[in-house]
Amino acid sequence: MAFQIFADATADLTGSFAEELSAVKVIPMQVEICGRNYTYGPGGDLSISEFYKMQREGNFASTSQINPAIYADYFRHVFLEGKDVLYLSFSSGMSATFQSAQIAAQE
Repeated sequence: MAFQIFADATADLTGSFAEELSAVKVIPMQVEICGRNYTYGPGGDLSISEFYKMQREGNFASTSQINPAIYADYFRHVFLEGKDVLYLSFSSGMSATFQSAQIAAQE
């Protein structure tokens, strides 16, 4: 059975670790720090090192759950190739992104 592994940006896949896990596709997410909105993850405007530097400086972040439509866009391409999706996320007790992914998968 063929499948594609997905994670969201909270996986913090960086450097050589990300290269070793190149088969894992990371879905970016929106984050707000000091009243400014960023995209965190692949193709985003906030790197992992910048994110944690801001955190150490006391600038705490808030995130928004990823919209189910974004998940659907990522998952749809895989399903159209006849593959399954394996999505790795925070637990539903820590983040609402799992719920969004479930909604997208059910559609």
